[in-house]
Amino acid sequence: MEINKYIKGNLNNPLVIGSVFVLAGNFFVNILSYLFQLIAGRFLSVPDYGVLISLFALISIISVPSNIINTSIMKIVSELKAKGDFDSITSLFIFLIKVFLAFAIVIVLVSFILNKSIVDFLNFDKPIAFILFILFFAVGFILAIPISFLQGLMRFKAFALANIAVSLNKLIFGIGLTLIFYEITGTIFGMFLGSISSLIIVFVLLRKNLNFGKEVDTGRFVKKLIAFALPSSLSLISLATLFNSDVILVKHFFSQEASGIYSSLVVIGRILFFGSSSISLVLFPIASESHAKGEDTKRVFLQSLLLTSFLLIVGFLIFSVAPKFVIMILFGKTYLPASQYLAKFSIFMLFYTLTFLLTQYFLSTYRTKVGIFLALGAFIQMIFVWFRHGSLEIVVDNLIYVNAALFVVML
Repeated sequence: MEINKYIKGNLNNPLVIGSVFVLAGNFFVNILSYLFQLIAGRFLSVPDYGVLISLFALISIISVPSNIINTSIMKIVSELKAKGDFDSITSLFIFLIKVFLAFAIVIVLVSFILNKSIVDFLNFDKPIAFILFILFFAVGFILAIPISFLQGLMRFKAFALANIAVSLNKLIFGIGLTLIFYEITGTIFGMFLGSISSLIIVFVLLRKNLNFGKEVDTGRFVKKLIAFALPSSLSLISLATLFNSDVILVKHFFSQEASGIYSSLVVIGRILFFGSSSISLVLFPIASESHAKGEDTKRVFLQSLLLTSFLLIVGFLIFSVAPKFVIMILFGKTYLPASQYLAKFSIFMLFYTLTFLLTQYFLSTYRTKVGIFLALGAFIQMIFVWFRHGSLEIVVDNLIYVNAALFVVML
């Protein structure tokens, strides 16, 4: 009887329900994303594949300002939802679309100007492919707004569907054109077309929560958004740097062959993060809404920490026991040299993912000073890799040392 009561109580728990939808969505998203990266790895040359993964790392870093605003959007929208103020939600949405569109145009223009410098740094000899990649990024920059609104509204089912649509379109269009052109320019052009299709689909999913008939002055919400974005920006910039700086530095310091091998290691190792970070995505709006209502948030955080830790340990054990099998199945024998680093890279991802969870909880409850510790960790990690990169194993060791220490401090 007590067991049945416990099960029913958990089934009604918004963290559990939301996590199930987002975890299931992320499961399909990860399958589609990894299919994209695995098929691209099979049909592109190893150097071209290394460039593609480096561009993804670059886009993660230059997306940081967008991610800061999107996190703030989730925070403000979850609070407006708690009050049932959908008119304000709609007015804020329209305002942000206009602002992001203007910024996207600026980013494209600046990228055209700096095209040669960036391409030279990445040892990349296809400037047209880079321009297409920036156009893909610009559309994704705008696409992030409605997705953030869905998450802030706690429409986890629609949020999961939106992310699946994004990954599916990237796979269909990106791989479709890869199979036609067999080189990176076709891949990226397909990704750009897929992002336009995704933008239309996500707007349709969000439409039912928007009331376009009545306009509300968004000034006070924009001020609140900025007031949250500014102090939280240090945390989010640092997280992005911790997650991506190694890929860019390896691309800079190592040969194209070695950076291609490292890219396959990163793609596989990040399964741990993407497989368990869905819990963080659910935690943020739930903790934010509870905090806005003056309710206790510690219980939902501890539940999230336990669930995330369990998933990470399972993944780590699999990657440690059978690294060669995993790489053979996912990438083939060309990338087998990466197997010797997979267990260690998994340790780095375990500590990083738990730090990410802690940061999401702190930000959801307005505790933004943790950014100081994250920034220090990100800076030390870059310094370590810059001066200690005698081999790929040394690079991975650097990541473990820094992120393990950072997690302990954050905890």
